[in-house]
Amino acid sequence: MKYLFVLVWLSLITVMLFSQETPIDYNDTLLFYVIEEKPEFPGGQDALLTYIAKNTVYPDSAKENGIEGKVFISFVINKEGYVTRVKTIRSVHPLLDNEAVRVIESLPQW
Repeated sequence: MKYLFVLVWLSLITVMLFSQETPIDYNDTLLFYVIEEKPEFPGGQDALLTYIAKNTVYPDSAKENGIEGKVFISFVINKEGYVTRVKTIRSVHPLLDNEAVRVIESLPQW
């Protein structure tokens, strides 16, 4: 009888714990792992690299202090072709991170 009581009690606790989870709202964000039409920068990959090279201004204080490295940036191209959700994935220094984010945010419509 003692074991039966413990078993019922544990079952009820488990049910109560599962009911405490908050529901996830999937309507807010849709992520696509396979898309029908990939966004392409006007002029292609070479034009994108040229745009980034021409619009990147290396911060003077970073030059003076010998700060260098690769900043990894993540971004999303929305349905209308604009850059959204820009964020730094791998940081080097705030000066370089901010410049990389600025350049990506300035990209024209895809």
